[in-house]
Amino acid sequence: MNLIFSSNDKGVNMMAVAIYSVIKNNQKHRLNFYIIHSNINQKNIDRLKKLQSRHRNANIKFISIDGDQLKTIKITNMVTTEAYYRYLAPDILPKSENRVLYMDIDTLCLSDLSELYNTNLEGKCIAAVEDYAFNNSDDYRDNKAWVHSQGVKKYVNSGVLLMNLTEMRKGIMTEFWDGIYNKPKIIPEKYNVFADQTVTNLIFKDSIKYLDKKYNVFTTALAGLNVKNPAVVHFTGFSKPLTYRDEHSAIYDEKYFMYYWETMNIVGNDGGSILKFAINSTKREAAHMLHETSEQLTKNNHRLEEATRQLEEATRQLAENNHQFQKFRSSPRYLISNLPYAIRAYVKNKLS
Repeated sequence: MNLIFSSNDKGVNMMAVAIYSVIKNNQKHRLNFYIIHSNINQKNIDRLKKLQSRHRNANIKFISIDGDQLKTIKITNMVTTEAYYRYLAPDILPKSENRVLYMDIDTLCLSDLSELYNTNLEGKCIAAVEDYAFNNSDDYRDNKAWVHSQGVKKYVNSGVLLMNLTEMRKGIMTEFWDGIYNKPKIIPEKYNVFADQTVTNLIFKDSIKYLDKKYNVFTTALAGLNVKNPAVVHFTGFSKPLTYRDEHSAIYDEKYFMYYWETMNIVGNDGGSILKFAINSTKREAAHMLHETSEQLTKNNHRLEEATRQLEEATRQLAENNHQFQKFRSSPRYLISNLPYAIRAYVKNKLS
């Protein structure tokens, strides 16, 4: 199996965990990892190579590229330039390789990937899983309507991507890179919120094989996805592992910690660093929750004050009405109106 990862020095630890998770769950297969990068330092390269030395089925190759060639690409949605390196695969991987599996560094492999890797691509350029968040969140309703109007049948997530290099080398990549460099021309500004993903869906729309959702399970959408045994868990969103979001994602955060600890024991780094990250992230989330709670309490206090004012006004009005009613009850007109008809007529006659 051929796999691609890409990162910079800041993401090396997370990438190492992703690679190790693949190795651990695919012991029966020969694994060729291609690490595409422009600035990973030698110390981190040596650390990653330890994963290879400890596992005979793994071969890790580093492909260094000139990052400046992509520097003019507009970066969006907190994504780094390294996110685009995967699409260089058709050009920089050996021509003898006809397919490769790309995985984001914030993924965790939990099972054998041979079934995924050997998917019959039926002549399609890529295979991917539908993007659950995009297709089911009201936040992207307008985006979804627009991409469908462009002929996109199902919008896929590019975090796990099986590439048919043979088909991709037939010329479509020229169109793809033109789309990447000219996104404002092909995507309206309000819909241009994802880095490569919308371009990927637009360019490959007629050449996408749709994969089972178990191969790219979003931790931010576990309740909706309802996948019991994910093959690949994807820690989507801004919160990464060990920052518990809910009862659904907690179990995978725990799994991630175990993989992280084992990985750091191999590559030679402080396994406790992720704990520090988790603590700091938890502190930030706690502060955010406290701020939101405080704002909500302030709003509730305002509502309570307004409700109290309205109650006081209603009580005052009720007292005023009651006072007026008591005055009316003591008036001759009220007393006469409550007398029997014959007596009322007699009194009325006398008064006149």
